[in-house]
Amino acid sequence: REEVGRRFALKAAGEATVVLDERHDLPTSVLVGQVRSTAVDLLRASGMHLDEANGELDGAVRVASERQNRTDEPRA
Repeated sequence: REEVGRRFALKAAGEATVVLDERHDLPTSVLVGQVRSTAVDLLRASGMHLDEANGELDGAVRVASERQNRTDEPRA
């Protein structure tokens, strides 16, 4: 269960962060910051150290960005 919660938190934070590539307004930035902060809080509450949580978050952003780039490619 803990692993599922971590996965969902990281996926939400990664996908929210990718939105910043498209939206550059303050309300979006604040919302994304809240999602990312909550994800780190959940990871920390599950026993993960801060450095590890931040590293996992960075990885989730890379995955979400790569996924977004694949869906943006024109279809052949």
